[in-house]
Amino acid sequence: MCPDRAYRLWRKAGLQVPRKRPGRRAAASRPRPLPTTGPNQVWAYDFVSDRRANM
Repeated sequence: MCPDRAYRLWRKAGLQVPRKRPGRRAAASRPRPLPTTGPNQVWAYDFVSDRRANM
């Protein structure tokens, strides 16, 4: 169905015509984290690995 026809049908039925949503924007660039300078500065948990090891 053509958008103009849909608009006319919605208006004729007394419905509110939905507003056109803006397009998706490009994600803003995030600043890169600083590189580590020593041990134990970055920690990460590997839950998948732990779960598989306990089976």
